[in-house]
Amino acid sequence: MLEVIFILIVLIGQGGAFISLLNRRLFNARKGWPRDLATAFSGVVLIGAPMFGLAVLHRRGVLSDLAHFRGPGAAAWLVAAYETVVLVAVARFLWVSLVTLPQRERPTIVVGESRSVRSLEAAQQNDEAGPGTGNRAAGPIARLNCRAELEVNEFVLSPPNLPRPFDGFSILHLSDIHATHSDPEGWHDFVADTVERLKADLIAITGDFLARLADLAYVERMLPRLRAPHGVWAIRGNHDFWEAPDQLHALLTRYHVTVLANQRTEIRLDGASFDLVGIESPWDYSGTAWRRHLHSTSDRMKIVLSHTPDHAPAVARRGATLMLAGHTHGGQIRFPWIGSLLVPSRYGKRFDQGWFAVGSLALYVNRGIGSYAPDLRLACRPEIARFVFRCPDRSGDGGQVGIGRS
Repeated sequence: MLEVIFILIVLIGQGGAFISLLNRRLFNARKGWPRDLATAFSGVVLIGAPMFGLAVLHRRGVLSDLAHFRGPGAAAWLVAAYETVVLVAVARFLWVSLVTLPQRERPTIVVGESRSVRSLEAAQQNDEAGPGTGNRAAGPIARLNCRAELEVNEFVLSPPNLPRPFDGFSILHLSDIHATHSDPEGWHDFVADTVERLKADLIAITGDFLARLADLAYVERMLPRLRAPHGVWAIRGNHDFWEAPDQLHALLTRYHVTVLANQRTEIRLDGASFDLVGIESPWDYSGTAWRRHLHSTSDRMKIVLSHTPDHAPAVARRGATLMLAGHTHGGQIRFPWIGSLLVPSRYGKRFDQGWFAVGSLALYVNRGIGSYAPDLRLACRPEIARFVFRCPDRSGDGGQVGIGRS
């Protein structure tokens, strides 16, 4: 039994190291054969090599000796090396499990919320989303797959620096559309229909429109229906830069979607305004150019769009009010009590989904609309988020919000 535990701990530790390398380096690397080679090499070194080493030790009987706290003299150095690996593995496992787990602290500006779920299949049966088969169950996994169940999360926010003319202003947040031919039939029209029903004043999209270059046509199908009085604003994500950043930029511009490529704009209403800042780093290799648009000395309301939540600590130090992000897909596959297993973030599971308070910054991480590798969502529905802003002296009016203008 001790031998089995030893093997599991070694493999968990090495797997954790590989996931850490993926999150910190390989997920952010430029796509191409160097990235693929580095990923394959890292997998062999961090997972393949330990498995081979464990097989050799088992064949020589060293693992059995180690499990009973004794080892042959000839293999003493090998036993000592693997004892070190075990200690490192256990330490890393405890660190990742206890320190980087989601530390949810609801920001104080969130004063109300509501949630609803729309099923594509039900909408198609009611002729609301056009013809299609939706997410019809074809087996045990298909029945558990919530890929075609769209969750709409609506929140009332009461920032202290909200300009009074923006009382009642709403922002709709989409992320990680990953439009592709493998999406459930009728899905893109269903999402667009939901966006139109929500009637937001401004639409913010935080990247990953694409799954691959060939999917531009599926993105184009949705864009004409994304409209808002104060504009549709977007940034591109890692998949967009890996596949077709220039083509996507041209497509978005054609349909009046403004790309905030490490830029700032002012959203104006009745003589007042707030700042909207977009961050496309690190995938556009612009470094920290976006930081010049945020000034910690200003108490002006600043909303930041970032594909990855990893920028949250730096954004918080610069006095931003709200940051909207995606990229994580909420883990896409979640388990009871454990949550997600792999989250593409240098912070591991720290910012996996939902609300987080990072200093005075309110961070919202959207689970996204689509899915990627695999096309499967377990206990992790696709999501649209809508935020309604209320002045502090009126925040008690919006404890519940619904579809449509508040």
